[in-house]
Amino acid sequence: MRHGLILWREDELSLADVKARQVRLQQAIAVAGLDGVLIYTNHVRSAGVTWVSGFTPYWSDGLLLVLREGAPIFLTALSKRVGEWVKSVAPTFEVAHSPFPGKLAGERLAKVGAKRLGVVELDHMPGGVVDEILSVLPVEPLRCDRAFHRGSRPGGSRRARSRAPHRQYCPRGVQGGRYQ
Repeated sequence: MRHGLILWREDELSLADVKARQVRLQQAIAVAGLDGVLIYTNHVRSAGVTWVSGFTPYWSDGLLLVLREGAPIFLTALSKRVGEWVKSVAPTFEVAHSPFPGKLAGERLAKVGAKRLGVVELDHMPGGVVDEILSVLPVEPLRCDRAFHRGSRPGGSRRARSRAPHRQYCPRGVQGGRYQ
């Protein structure tokens, strides 16, 4: 979906397909006993956010927060002007911008009384972002990477998913461990 300035192209990826992925993820979050899942993104790690939202944020760091209910929230340090542009080309999530996106994520989590948060690739998330979240809310961040990535995309063997570490904390899809 990287087409210069990016436009939503319904013929490449339908809004209905992306919304269905989000619903399945939210169902899996609830089943796993989590309050939400947080996915970090930057110019080299955009796949998780792209899969869940259909949007490829290829120029900046950001976080995608998926709670049990409601639209996912893309949290970024981009300017308000760029944030407004992102809203215009990415209809699958809410956009919130702040110089401290981790703090903003913590505030959103506090609003829903979150205690357990699955974090995709927690070991690759900048420590400052984690500190920002924890400065607002003492949430329990649980590593949620391999099982999420293998379980959220078509393909990936059932055997590989079953060997993934920390799978008890990570939401699994509602259809055979996949979000498809």
